[in-house]
Amino acid sequence: MTTCDPDNLVFPTSATGFREGTWVFSGCSVMRDGLTVVEEYGQDLDQLSEGDRVAVMRTSGGTLHLYVNGVDQGPAATGIPSCIWAIVDMYGKCAQVTIVDETVRQQGE
Repeated sequence: MTTCDPDNLVFPTSATGFREGTWVFSGCSVMRDGLTVVEEYGQDLDQLSEGDRVAVMRTSGGTLHLYVNGVDQGPAATGIPSCIWAIVDMYGKCAQVTIVDETVRQQGE
């Protein structure tokens, strides 16, 4: 997740290279602005298999949660601003990503 406008963002080689206004899930760590802030968080994303589903949600209270196959991995970070963008770094381990905005889906149902 990033607070940086994607239209003005310089993309590093990997999402772990982001330095300002970012929160990154990497393996089983949570990084903020390029520094690891939680070392053992949730399921190890490096161990996912084909068909596994990963979701990220910012609550109305500004807490960031990661879901793996529908299971909440718990609070990953707090104080997340309301204006953020998602970043997906496939890092050679994924062939396809689908981004779904639940608020749009819920409004359309």
